[in-house]
Amino acid sequence: MENLSHRGIACSRFCPLCDKAIEITTHALFHCDHAKLTWALWVDCPVDLSRPIRDPVDIVLDIMVRGSTHDLEIFFATAWSIWWNRNQAVREDSGSPPSRSWEMAIRTLIDFKDACSYPSLPQCPPALKWKAPPSGFFKINVDGATSNDGTNACIGVIVRDSQGLPIVAFSETLQSSYSAEITKAFAPLHGVRLALDLKLSHAIFESDALSIIQALNRGDTDGEIGLILQDIKSYSASFS
Repeated sequence: MENLSHRGIACSRFCPLCDKAIEITTHALFHCDHAKLTWALWVDCPVDLSRPIRDPVDIVLDIMVRGSTHDLEIFFATAWSIWWNRNQAVREDSGSPPSRSWEMAIRTLIDFKDACSYPSLPQCPPALKWKAPPSGFFKINVDGATSNDGTNACIGVIVRDSQGLPIVAFSETLQSSYSAEITKAFAPLHGVRLALDLKLSHAIFESDALSIIQALNRGDTDGEIGLILQDIKSYSASFS
């Protein structure tokens, strides 16, 4: 209220709850009758809050020395509840007795702790960081993409040197809306062909299609991608 009075707004400078003193922050939070009765309900408070005007920061520091983290939590929750009640009394004419303010502070603190105790959502594993190939080698990353709307699948290839610098990039729309597995198999096939066109004899191929990589390592030639895998193995024989 004192700040509003200084700004020229017509209002009493005295505390709207007790009307006994000029309302400043320390009075509203600690020395107003309502505030004192609320703090009195904190029976195991580690500091004396009834002492003459003290800066709230000093009170916090005192609690940090004499009390615990839980004491700090109670202090802030209670101070907030006292201030909230003061605003309700002034603006809504619906203030509560000290016992209700104290109960509200404790309930708010319990609700906050309960909310914080909920198990957190599982964290997504961090994306693997791309690593440049050894000196003298090139790394060829391949990928394929399909669509649910019937449009043709497409593949992409990028070649980088041992410094991680791109040498060439290539993309192509395939002739049909292939399945994801077929599209993912076509991607390394185009990558191998591009490497041969560039005459890259020392190349490392990288793809996120684990099933395709495992099939190549096993030497599989069955299924709908069997012929594609055969071509990849045949072309790959040219690399070291």
